[in-house]
Amino acid sequence: KPLIEKQKKLKTEELNLKAKLNVLNAHRGEINGPMVKLKIQMRQEYDKKSNQDLINLDKKRFVDYSVKVKDILSSFHVKALDYHIKKLEKLILESFNNLHRKKNYVKSIKINTSSFELQIFEKKNIEIDTDKLSAGERQLLAVAILWGLAKASNSAAPTIIDTPLGRLDSEHRLNLVEQYFPTASKQVILLSTDEEINKKYHKYIKPYLTRSYKVEYDQSINGSKSQEGYFF
Repeated sequence: KPLIEKQKKLKTEELNLKAKLNVLNAHRGEINGPMVKLKIQMRQEYDKKSNQDLINLDKKRFVDYSVKVKDILSSFHVKALDYHIKKLEKLILESFNNLHRKKNYVKSIKINTSSFELQIFEKKNIEIDTDKLSAGERQLLAVAILWGLAKASNSAAPTIIDTPLGRLDSEHRLNLVEQYFPTASKQVILLSTDEEINKKYHKYIKPYLTRSYKVEYDQSINGSKSQEGYFF
């Protein structure tokens, strides 16, 4: 009998414990529901913040990269401009010294990349004032600039030269006739007087001539007319 009573007591305790366990499980469900919901909300907030951070990071990167690209392009532009300027300086210097009777009279020519002003320096790196150049030297410099530009651009555009020998002395005239006129371009038109391109200089350019025309005043028509040929 005591054993039976003990078994009943244990059974009752077991039932009580199961009841308490059920109550605890019910409370646990009540707690777990909001916890799960809270975890989902936290995850959503985290993902949202992470996405926004990524968006902000992408925006920052875009701005940073844009600035870098701008700097690189600006640097490239400066370097490209500097390269072409230096090339042009060299070609103008080469052209001027080929035309000038004093060989290597000018040591260097510089072009300001901002104002594109031309500066000329003699052997001792002393700047030559272009205003103090003779009329003939200024004409040679103008020709050298045109010649240098043509070489730099590889342009085949026609070149028209009015009063080609102008105020040049005989030696400079010969340099121009021999070196510049035949190579100035694929098509060159010289608007010359008979005193400029005379027999002496005509023989130098004759091998390169396609046609010559003479323009003269005709009193009968009170105007000028042209005909094929030259003055002699």
